[in-house]
Amino acid sequence: MRLNKQQLRLMILSEMRAISEGKCDKASGHSGCIRKRKKGWVVISNKDGEALKDKSGDVVYHDTEADAKAVLRVPGMHG
Repeated sequence: MRLNKQQLRLMILSEMRAISEGKCDKASGHSGCIRKRKKGWVVISNKDGEALKDKSGDVVYHDTEADAKAVLRVPGMHG
């Protein structure tokens, strides 16, 4: 498999984001589970360090930080 420069760059950036986000607990060096991304605000899972996804597997983006924080208050939505 051959990758062009742009494809390689995207792969590296994706891996760097996954490594830098990690779990959102304070022990991993993060101050919270809400992160700002280009498309909006996301909630990061404490279990796997990934952004929460909907049933179809797409990342759930919120328009405001307050909307994302509201997810943390829903029982069972953030683990």
